Amino acid sequence: MAPLGVILHHLLLALVLSAPILALQSPATRDLTKSLNCHLPQFTCAQYGVCDVQGECECPAGWGGVDCLSPQCDSLADGPNRRLRENGTSCECKDGWGGINCNVCKTDAACAGFPLPGSEKVHPDPEGMTCYKGGDAVFGMHQICNVTNRLVLQEAKGRPVQATFSCDARSETCGFQLWIAEVESFYCALEECVVKTASTSGYEEGFVKSTTYACEQIKCSCVHERILCGESGSVDLTEFLREEIKGPASFTCSRSSSDSNSAAKCTFAEPAADELISDMFGDDHITMGCEAGECIKYSQIPGYQQRASEDYNKQRAFAPTWRI
Repeated sequence: MAPLGVILHHLLLALVLSAPILALQSPATRDLTKSLNCHLPQFTCAQYGVCDVQGECECPAGWGGVDCLSPQCDSLADGPNRRLRENGTSCECKDGWGGINCNVCKTDAACAGFPLPGSEKVHPDPEGMTCYKGGDAVFGMHQICNVTNRLVLQEAKGRPVQATFSCDARSETCGFQLWIAEVESFYCALEECVVKTASTSGYEEGFVKSTTYACEQIKCSCVHERILCGESGSVDLTEFLREEIKGPASFTCSRSSSDSNSAAKCTFAEPAADELISDMFGDDHITMGCEAGECIKYSQIPGYQQRASEDYNKQRAFAPTWRI
């Protein structure tokens, strides 16, 4: 493996020299056909998708294609019936939805008819549904984030550096992806995740809720020939991500009731990743501004019953810890 100093030097140049791109896939990836079998060692399902008995990839929500590298558009509510993003374009999400791959709800109306886990029927009444933006997953939460590290943005030369983060409460797993100019560079799977929430209150900041996903295990993979992952003129972090990023990892966000329309302030932390960020940019962690969204019933909002008390939030200092 190349010395860390060499990796840091090339990583600094990567964001400067790599031309802006919106290509969805490399030519080799675009040529993939249904005849390819993900049981073969040379063909894998990106996003750590599941290879089914027919040798086809079952992709996480928001991704499609034969290899799970194509972002889906429309909305999360459309389930498997979503359009794949066309080459060289950005997704046009349906009303009330946002994010690079349209997984994040923005309005209560967007959640009308959203199928809830464990329910045989969709919930047709928009008055009974809400887009919960608290960030702690009830069933399955999605977030879209803008990276805010000053020197990272300076080196990116105006290109957006973004991340997507999602968690599934039932499996206690999360996913993290890094994008540059809306092109995915690498993805991570986090396992054995526990969510912790805490709340504080103050005169100026109002009610502040902090949510932390603490995950014991993490694995990451590069998307071949993308920025930071071997694209011409860019460093290749494939081996670093595969060999050094092991965990534990955490994703922490703070949201203030006094500024509810602003993005939450979030950090992503992992020992090897933190060392790289510190040595290169002088920051402790990757920092982001994130917007979360999950379609649920009003009655499923965490703490819903307690909120019937007008001063509930002021009286409560810390929430209990539970597994997602």
